[in-house]
Amino acid sequence: ISICDGCLYLNNSAHSGLYEEAIRYLDRLYLGRLDANIRFDNKMSRADFWAAAATIALQYADELNTINGTYANPLGDDNPFINDSLPFIPFFIGRTDCSAAP
Repeated sequence: ISICDGCLYLNNSAHSGLYEEAIRYLDRLYLGRLDANIRFDNKMSRADFWAAAATIALQYADELNTINGTYANPLGDDNPFINDSLPFIPFFIGRTDCSAAP
């Protein structure tokens, strides 16, 4: 298989379970099958969509981890490796889809 840029190769055993748990739903969203008025297949590549979904998931998880305006550090307040929040994550489009990806 050629090098994929942000795609998932479902025949890779490391990606086991992703289809059932995440890809099936996200692919329906991408193709506009959840709501015909919301579709992304005519706006960006599937690889860009996966990258956007991952970025949004990180931002949402960080938001959920903030309780009453205070960052809830799961490793304790003295952990020097975790900042108060997630840094800005820039997002760029332009990835190409892999022929073996969903």
